[in-house]
Amino acid sequence: MDLIHKSHMGMVKYKQRGREVFFWPSVDAEIEQKVQNCQVCATVQKGQPQEPLNYKNFLRFPFSEIAANILGFQPQRFLITVDMYSTFIQVSKLNSLRSNCGD
Repeated sequence: MDLIHKSHMGMVKYKQRGREVFFWPSVDAEIEQKVQNCQVCATVQKGQPQEPLNYKNFLRFPFSEIAANILGFQPQRFLITVDMYSTFIQVSKLNSLRSNCGD
């Protein structure tokens, strides 16, 4: 357990890695105690607070980024388009999966 803890990767990753390598009934409690009593872990955790990424801050106007997917089974298929800025959803029935480009 000490070998895994040497990287001081934090509680969540330490538990994940610990479960991959070994397991016993109180493994989570022992990992929590080890991390809470570790001076290096406390210093690293306080020094680098992780802030949530707000994806909408990068989008400047509607339809600047969209997500699209084709849904359905033969013979009916639909194109689902979502505007990532406004979360507007558009559903269009497709008559064919072929492109008309160049005709």
